[in-house]
Amino acid sequence: MDIKALRKKKKLTQEQLATQIGVTRSAISQFESGISKPSYETLVALSKALGADLLNPQNNNTEEYTESAIVPEKAHDLLPGARILQISKGVELRYVPALPWRARATFAETWGDDSANYEQPTTIPVINVPNTKEYENCFAIEIDGDSMQPQLQSGMWVLVVPISEADWEYMPAGIYAVLYGNHFTVKRIIDNTLRTKREIVLHSDNPTGGTMAVERVKIRAVWRVKKIIDAEVV
Repeated sequence: MDIKALRKKKKLTQEQLATQIGVTRSAISQFESGISKPSYETLVALSKALGADLLNPQNNNTEEYTESAIVPEKAHDLLPGARILQISKGVELRYVPALPWRARATFAETWGDDSANYEQPTTIPVINVPNTKEYENCFAIEIDGDSMQPQLQSGMWVLVVPISEADWEYMPAGIYAVLYGNHFTVKRIIDNTLRTKREIVLHSDNPTGGTMAVERVKIRAVWRVKKIIDAEVV
C-alpha cells in the first residue's frame, strides 16, 4: 500500500502524520521512499492514522485509492516504494526511490534535516530496462554544487548503489557519494587508500573544487554513482 498516497488522501503533511504516530518527519519520508521499513508497531499506528490495513493490504478496498496511474510492483527486485508505469507498448517507466538529501558537489556544505526537502517527490522516473537488474538496489540522488563539473552539473539526478562497509577498502576508482561526519558529498576516488592509510582522498573533477582526506572512522555510508538520469525522459 502506498503510504504517501494514503497520507495525501487524508490531507496530512509528513509532519502531522509523524506527530500522530510518534515518529519523526524523517522517518515518514524514509517509509514513503522505501529507504527504510516501518516496524510492526509503527505499521499498526500508521494503519489507524491512515484508515487502511497496512499489515494485510489485501483487505483494503483497492478501488478507493486510484489517485495515481502507476501500476503495482511487478518485479521482485523492486525496492519498497518503487513502481513501474507502462507509457506505451514496450516502453515502461520505473520510479526509483530518491534520497531526500542532495549530494553536495562541494566541501563547504553540510547535510541534515534542515536542508532536506521532505515534501518533494520521493521517486524519480527512469526508462525501465526489462528482464535485467539495471536498477536493482538503486537510489536517486540530486547533485548540488559545481565541483564535479563538467560531468556532473548542479541539479542533475544520478543513480547510486550502496556499498557495504565490508567492501569499502576494495572500492575501485570512480565517482561516489560519501556520507562522513555531517557531510554528504559526491566526489571521485582515484586511489583507494583505506587499507594502507585508514583514510581516503576525495577529489573534485572541477580544478577549483579541491580535495579532502577523510579518515575511515568518520565514514558512515558510501554509494557508487552508477549513471546520470536524463531529465528529458520525463
